[in-house]
Amino acid sequence: MIKIYALGNNVDGKAYVGCTKNNLAKRMREHRCLLKNQKHNEKLLQDAWNTYGESSFSMMVLEELLDTASVIEKREAELKWFKIFDLEGRLYNTNQKSFQAVKSGFGNYSNKGRKHTPEEIEKRRLAQIGKPKNHGHKISATKQRLKIEKKNLMR
Repeated sequence: MIKIYALGNNVDGKAYVGCTKNNLAKRMREHRCLLKNQKHNEKLLQDAWNTYGESSFSMMVLEELLDTASVIEKREAELKWFKIFDLEGRLYNTNQKSFQAVKSGFGNYSNKGRKHTPEEIEKRRLAQIGKPKNHGHKISATKQRLKIEKKNLMR
């Protein structure tokens, strides 16, 4: 079953609304992990978590859909709950584009993540030199030397 859920704050009555096909307990663990590590995308939810603590939050199922439900049906159900909580002023979600239906007219949304700076990319690249790659292969010392020489020439 597909579940539309709310991660609710028992103190201020607000909630984060989401949709999952997975086990609800697993989804709660994912949210908890993000929130504990200060990495949740929803700033309002993160601030409330920091203020009230983990014990003030609970997960509840708002609606269940069949596994055969289309992406459009899932999205419409989620939007319905967004509107209900938003009209009451109880919604933490600022980003209401968690997923989109293909050719559904919900807009162009892509979650590409943050861009890495050239310095970060270079640091990550250098950290990987000499470490096993596919099937345990390593970058050879010769290849390492050639990369460093090439880099020095480009300067």
